[in-house]
Amino acid sequence: MHKQTTLKEITSCVGVGLHSGRRVELTLKSALADSGIVFRRVDLPDVDGMPDRDIPATVERLSHINHATCLARDNVRIETVEHLLAAFRALGVDNVLVELDGAEVPIMDGSAAAFIYLIHEAGIRKLSTPRSVIKLKSPSSVTEGGRSVAAYPSDKLKVSYTINFAHPLLRHQEY
Repeated sequence: MHKQTTLKEITSCVGVGLHSGRRVELTLKSALADSGIVFRRVDLPDVDGMPDRDIPATVERLSHINHATCLARDNVRIETVEHLLAAFRALGVDNVLVELDGAEVPIMDGSAAAFIYLIHEAGIRKLSTPRSVIKLKSPSSVTEGGRSVAAYPSDKLKVSYTINFAHPLLRHQEY
């Protein structure tokens, strides 16, 4: 059985938010088992020690996905989380505290590469708690506004991706 993971060391970077254009500092810290990935806005005041500025990276906290993935809790939001979350998933990081001094994850080079570098810099530590796994038992799909996504049961991860943009630099892409 696979064990949950977190980071060995603290690591950080500074970048610019893609949509806001604002400078933001991002710090990655280890977290306890079963914490999951939690975003914390350190630029907001801590009210009576309550985690009001903490946003777990869960589907229940998904606010919107219009050109960026936004997580929110009450009036607190974190935008453009998709590349950082992809890096955690790609490297199997289950538990981490992500501190930000702004409302947007820095875009870095526009991919997950800089975040993968940061995670490698911090190192990954196995915890003693077993990892929970969700196994898809039947096909599932969602279609909205000409966009669709489908998932099928499999013993291996296989991803097929197709996109069509009416833009001369993007057009049709398939992977």
